[in-house]
Amino acid sequence: MLKAPQNLFATAYDGSVRSDWQTVEGADGYILQFYNADEPEKCIKTRYAQNNSKLILGFRNGRKYVVRVKAFSYRDGKEVYGELSQPSEFTPMCHHLKAQNVITMNKGETSQIVWECRNKVPAVTFECDDSDVATVTKGGQVTAVSDGTAEIKLTADAGQTFTVKIVVGRDMSRYPATARIMLCGDIMCSLEHQRKAALRSLDFTNAFGTLKDTVSSADYAVAVLETTCFDGAAFEYEKIRTDSGSPNCNSPSTFIDAVKNCGFNALVTANNHNCDTGLEGLNATVQRIRNSGMANIGTLDDETHIADINGIKVGFVAVNSISNGLEKNIPSEIIGKYEPEHFRQLVETLKNEGAEYIIAYQHWGVMNSVTVRNSQIKTAEYMAQCGVDLIIGSHPHVMQRVGKIHTSAGREVMCFYSLGNLLSSMKELRENRESVIVNLILTRTESGIKSDISCIPTLCKDTSDGYTVSVLDGLLTHTEQISEDRIRDILGNEGVIRKYPKFLLQGSAVLRNIFRDSGFSYDDTALILSPLSLVSKKSNLSGKAGSQRNKIDINKNFKSFLDGSDSDYIVIDLYTAAAVSCYKYGDSFYTASGSFISSDFYNSNKDRFEKISPPFDEKEVKSALKEYAKIVLSKYDKDKIILVRLKFSNICVKENQLRNGKNRNALNKRLRQYEDYLISLLQPVVIDVSGNYFMASKSDNMMSFEPLFYDDVRIKLNSAVKRIRKDTYFSAPEIRLQLMRVIKYYDNMTARAYQSELLDRNYVSDRMAELTSKQFVAENFEYFVYLRENEIRTYDDAKILLSAKAGAERFISAIKAAECIDGDLCDCSYDDIKIVFDENFLMKKQLSRKLSEVYKYTVPDNCEHIFLIRNDRKLLEDYEARHKPVLVDIWGSCISRESVNRNSLCIYVDKYIFKQPFLLADEPEIPFDNDLSADKFCGSKWRRRTVKEAFLHEGKRILSDSNAKWLIIDMYDLICNMRKYGDSLFEVDDFILRTAFYKSISDKCQSTYLFNERSREYLKRALENFCKFVTERYGKNIILIKADLKDRYISLDNTLEMLSDSDNTFKTKKAFINGFEEEFARLTDCRVIDISKRFYADDRFALGGAHIVHYEDEFYSQCCKHITAFLAGADSRYTDKVDEEYIALRDMKIK
Repeated sequence: MLKAPQNLFATAYDGSVRSDWQTVEGADGYILQFYNADEPEKCIKTRYAQNNSKLILGFRNGRKYVVRVKAFSYRDGKEVYGELSQPSEFTPMCHHLKAQNVITMNKGETSQIVWECRNKVPAVTFECDDSDVATVTKGGQVTAVSDGTAEIKLTADAGQTFTVKIVVGRDMSRYPATARIMLCGDIMCSLEHQRKAALRSLDFTNAFGTLKDTVSSADYAVAVLETTCFDGAAFEYEKIRTDSGSPNCNSPSTFIDAVKNCGFNALVTANNHNCDTGLEGLNATVQRIRNSGMANIGTLDDETHIADINGIKVGFVAVNSISNGLEKNIPSEIIGKYEPEHFRQLVETLKNEGAEYIIAYQHWGVMNSVTVRNSQIKTAEYMAQCGVDLIIGSHPHVMQRVGKIHTSAGREVMCFYSLGNLLSSMKELRENRESVIVNLILTRTESGIKSDISCIPTLCKDTSDGYTVSVLDGLLTHTEQISEDRIRDILGNEGVIRKYPKFLLQGSAVLRNIFRDSGFSYDDTALILSPLSLVSKKSNLSGKAGSQRNKIDINKNFKSFLDGSDSDYIVIDLYTAAAVSCYKYGDSFYTASGSFISSDFYNSNKDRFEKISPPFDEKEVKSALKEYAKIVLSKYDKDKIILVRLKFSNICVKENQLRNGKNRNALNKRLRQYEDYLISLLQPVVIDVSGNYFMASKSDNMMSFEPLFYDDVRIKLNSAVKRIRKDTYFSAPEIRLQLMRVIKYYDNMTARAYQSELLDRNYVSDRMAELTSKQFVAENFEYFVYLRENEIRTYDDAKILLSAKAGAERFISAIKAAECIDGDLCDCSYDDIKIVFDENFLMKKQLSRKLSEVYKYTVPDNCEHIFLIRNDRKLLEDYEARHKPVLVDIWGSCISRESVNRNSLCIYVDKYIFKQPFLLADEPEIPFDNDLSADKFCGSKWRRRTVKEAFLHEGKRILSDSNAKWLIIDMYDLICNMRKYGDSLFEVDDFILRTAFYKSISDKCQSTYLFNERSREYLKRALENFCKFVTERYGKNIILIKADLKDRYISLDNTLEMLSDSDNTFKTKKAFINGFEEEFARLTDCRVIDISKRFYADDRFALGGAHIVHYEDEFYSQCCKHITAFLAGADSRYTDKVDEEYIALRDMKIK
């Protein structure tokens, strides 16, 4: 008897548990038994495991459970069990704040949000982003107010957050009483495939990689497993022939795991190779199928099978008419041998058991022959007369035609004589790699079960590490197109290959950008037409319309246009309704598009039109949308209507640079209102991902998104059309695309604190992306995706999950380093964080801040050294004596800061006065709410502090407390954009403008400049007072970096471009700053660095791109050299020297 597994240990997670134990010698597998802790004798759940570790889902958080495990082995095709292990207790727990993901309600209903964290109900606050849709009480009770969607944010005292989506008025049961079944041909694991897989530990997952989305979209998927999977016998790549001389079709059991992972629900084992490893091998194969959660069809005790698929009972029967001569002395019914009378009895059994639709698999025909034999036709006719509804053939390893059989009872039965090989390395014929998936949709109607049958063509291709199956749809290569044509020819007229659907686009140019170069077939005739225009009355005005689009608009024949369309789907966005002006004449509206304005109709009547611009009257818009919805629904079913929701970001991108864009909050709010209303009318499929993407910086198209947005929508469209996902509201962005964006914008993101726009720190993957480096993220892309897909939030869970992944050791080391730096450094060894230095991770900044408690002047460049000597006071003192940097204060902008940062080991910034124009240093304090948290400043404590200091005008006080003997200053702050707040002024930048703090006071602020708000005399006195202060504080140890304002910049493609002067203040600013620079230098006799005049502005500047003082990167390096020289005692007090060789080469490169 097998021994009991030892050292069973259960690790609990959120609703799940991972059990680990020592392996048992001689075991073929293990059985886990679960119990409620208070009922230790009553088993509530049993699961099989092939290895000594298993993760099981489906447990209730907070409840105590017990798990025990026993080993088993196969003897004579049966399981023989070992002793039970000692029990191990576990209590599942969610370590982060958690509630329902989505709550669906109807108007007027109430629902309760249920939340938890660590098996407790913590105190939380609730915040709803749209109280017009839903309201929420302090106790979490939600009331549906009107149709639409809203999000309720839960925030715990500890700062954790969770968002619940509220959907009001949507029909979530889109496909009632409909079952989608996919029926496939032979899946083989042949010699060459096994050889290649042996190089990857016999992992066959890649073979189904591109097929997985298609198969998983079905409610039920079946294929023919034409191999045994018995690890107790030689595999085909080890022994090509059986002892009798026939092919040895035996494969590793991991092949079944790969099939299951692809999304299959059942496998047919009635075929001529099911006895290649004897009855023992067949038993092991079937047991492996069952243990994986799939159904076996055709052999052993599974001659028939009934699956309840969305409430429709579908019967399956599988038989085999081919013999390899290996089945002697084995009862025919055990191996699925076809005998007509027995087959008829099996069909009757299915009917008696309630099967409403019966599918029969038959293994027959001649290998490598596309010709259907008479014997097949006669057998098919008999099977149809027995009462089956669909026949699927296999074995020939090539496709054969489709036929229709008419029974004596008046039924029509489709017969696919052979589907060929779905997966195979066979290559005797081209057709060995071609197949179709039968796409069967069953719908319950009043008159019974209605069937719709179509075919999805596939092609099995060679890859560098094996073979993979691809679906032939969309844009095809020349080779793929030839295969599809051949498949069509073989199937004949009865084999309907469903063409990829055609889409009618009705909305803005965003839709055209989505569909352009996508491979989708589309009609954009109805683009740039507002619903207000489409449903208004036709006028009696005359004039030629010109384009077909204008004809629809002018003749008001949108409905007849739709009726005549050959499109399968309509795709809508509401930008034209929310943002495009209309021309009005009487009760008629016309969309103010370029096409309309250029028409003869417009030019003949333009004096009669009244131009009206958004926002339009709300009642008028809702009335138009209501009529518009009626017209659309008269043509398309709800699941054939797709709404692409639009939300325009205030951030735009220029290549890999992030920029501030136009504020479109008012437009976004209007769009949301219109979209919510249309959703309540149409109940369409909704794609709502635009809010996760930035705008593209294109002056000619203000509606252009970054390219990955279009890829994301295309993926969602594909999912909606193929029903790859069952839901109809697509709001989660594609994780891979989001990670690609993080890599693309990484440098700019970290330089400009845009992490909150691209990352969600609730997830380990996103925190690690922020803490490591762009290169590390790129090199470990798949692990980041894996963690994010599994929504891992804790470091412990991440380490456990990654421990099962080969090659994830570096990632695990990085996580351990992050844990160490987050915790107590006393418990941290050098080996624990060595990867931080080896990989030059950004978490060196975090480490530097912690080490500054040991050595004040710790910076990322020396933090490794400081960490190693942190516990030795003598070494620290010696290090300071040799390396103590010069302490400086800064009063100024990025000009000074970026220059000093180029030599952080030798120059240490003690105090930095930021966003405080020194001419305002003596003004009265601006009221500031001390209770405001860093959350109001995008989570930045430093930004909160600097804004507070600016409001309280604390610059002079801060410098008075400094230990530095030098001051570095620039005067860019004097000409920055400011806000007038009452009688006070404060400086703003793009970061401040996007904080919740500023948004809370923005209605009381007015944009202005310092030179517009203070008199010359006032500013002169302010300068004199400031100069007196700094000379008394620093003497002549003051360095002024002059800022030459630029009207030209070097673009990303290395051309010189003009900078915009939108408010016509450039000359004023230039004169203003130059005047104060000269007067400051005269009054203080400071040292002056005057090299900015030799450099251009540069669009590559990480902190915001081209700007009047965002210079070339080389400027800051050369400026730093001059600063270092002055600090070291250089005699001169003025320098304008630059690297002339650099200047010459730069000028040669500029186009």
